[in-house]
Formats: sequence, C-alpha cells, structure tokens
Amino acid sequence: MLSRNRTRSAAKRAADLAAVVDDEEDWANNFRAYHLGEKLISLALQSAVFDGKPIFESKEDQEGSGKTLKTMQRIGLMEAAETWIGEQTPEALDLFSPIYVPMIVEPRPWTSLS
Repeated sequence: MLSRNRTRSAAKRAADLAAVVDDEEDWANNFRAYHLGEKLISLALQSAVFDGKPIFESKEDQEGSGKTLKTMQRIGLMEAAETWIGEQTPEALDLFSPIYVPMIVEPRPWTSLS
C-alpha cells in the first residue's frame, strides 16, 4: 500500500475521491451517510467496553400495531454502564453534558468535507 501511495497519481486519486465525497448529490444518491453511520454504530458495538464488558447493546423493539407493526433496531446502554453512570457524582456527570465541548475557539463554518 505504501508504494502505491507514493506514485505521482496518488495525489490525483486523492483529489478525485475528495471531489466525490464533497458532492452532496453523491452522498444522497449512494446513501453514503447511511453506510457511514451503520459502520460507526457497528464499531461502537464491537469496541466500546467497560470492565471488559460491552457498553452498548443492540435491541429490537416492536412499534405500532396491526398492519403498521414495525420491528425497530435500537442501540442502548448495557445495564452495568447505566448503573456506573448513575453512581457518579453530579460534578462527574457534568462531563457527559454536550454543553462542554473540547474547543477553545469557535470552529469555522464547514465549506466542504475536505
């Protein structure tokens, strides 16, 4: 792989791929956002562990009734993770709040994905 990336065409291939990834129509038409989200959820289910046990679990729920009954896939915290979070002090729970972001300076608006 390294030798392939050192060729003169590597930059061209990277630029071509970036152009495709920046194309909003391509994301919509090829469901790229869906596939990315699916992969990220899969990685979280496989890799996120607490005390050697998974943090998340996949659940199936039934929604609706009669002909509108649907089976929905849901991701939830395992009971051990919920218990651990519930045992934390209020100060520690503040760390879970999305109000606190890891930025000192406000980010610039996105103009593209590259």
